[in-house]
Amino acid sequence: MKKTFIYLLLLSISLPVFSQNYFKMSNWSLTLEGGVNKFDGDVKQDYNKIIPNSVMGLSYGGSLEYTINPAWSMGVEYYNLPVKASGFYYSLENLTRDADFFLGINMLKAFNRNSKTKWGLWATLGAGLSFYSVDYKTTIDGPVSINSLSGFYGLDYDQHFTDGRALVIPIGAILEYNFSKSLALGTKLQYRTYNKDNMDGRNYWGVTNDYIALGTLQLRWKFNAKNKDHVRNLNMDQFNRYDNPTGKDILALQNKIAAQQKELDALRPGVNKIKDMQPSMESITELKKRITDLENRLATPAVITPATLMLMEFRITETANQIHLPIQRLIFGEGL
Repeated sequence: MKKTFIYLLLLSISLPVFSQNYFKMSNWSLTLEGGVNKFDGDVKQDYNKIIPNSVMGLSYGGSLEYTINPAWSMGVEYYNLPVKASGFYYSLENLTRDADFFLGINMLKAFNRNSKTKWGLWATLGAGLSFYSVDYKTTIDGPVSINSLSGFYGLDYDQHFTDGRALVIPIGAILEYNFSKSLALGTKLQYRTYNKDNMDGRNYWGVTNDYIALGTLQLRWKFNAKNKDHVRNLNMDQFNRYDNPTGKDILALQNKIAAQQKELDALRPGVNKIKDMQPSMESITELKKRITDLENRLATPAVITPATLMLMEFRITETANQIHLPIQRLIFGEGL
């Protein structure tokens, strides 16, 4: 019973601390993207041609992302990818809609825990589903040569369907700049691999599956970044201090000590000047004693000759000068 009570007590103390630090940060962000794609499939292509014979299509999409820490993130993304291709005997129109889950790693902050850069270089890998429709038309209704060297042939005929489905594996890279607490602008490049070979209306023998290359510009909005520290704006050392309240308190104390040390350093010249003036202050005290002594002598009845009076006036004048001169130097900043 005693152990259970202690455990519950520790849990009740630790949970508020954890939740307090957790809710001081913001993790979610949203991107809007637009760009072009390039289809790489079985559309006719010469054996020594590098770029596939397909037309770039305007593409758009977006993502909802949760940044786990400054180095790692995960999220979901959606893209609308129109594909077009044409040749002297065929035409293709394809609309592909992809939805996938992805993981990302920020290479700049993963390998530099104290990075101060506003740039982010992310590598991403995901997996998801693709839904596509195909409208393929050809003037050849029968066998067709894939290329002159391979010797492979396929059957070419008109195809039209709207219920195509495939698995998709996107591999990508993102270069992003955080130009404010809430906004970031970047560019994304992806190569999306599908497990189907009929996304262009052709399913030839001896060839690979279909692919789409995608390039977009993206604008990222970081939720609640003005009121909280967003994880994408931190480095790993700063992030870990939220998980370690003691470390955060130590850092705050160190910063306070450093600020106080700067104030002391600024006051040090004045302190040294006061120390240099200390002997003069002591001499003023001695002079005050001498004036008091003279006043006491003047108060004592005695026979005063003119010569004695002149001597006393001289001593009083000398004493006054010795008092006034240090005081003037203190007031007007002259050296002692």
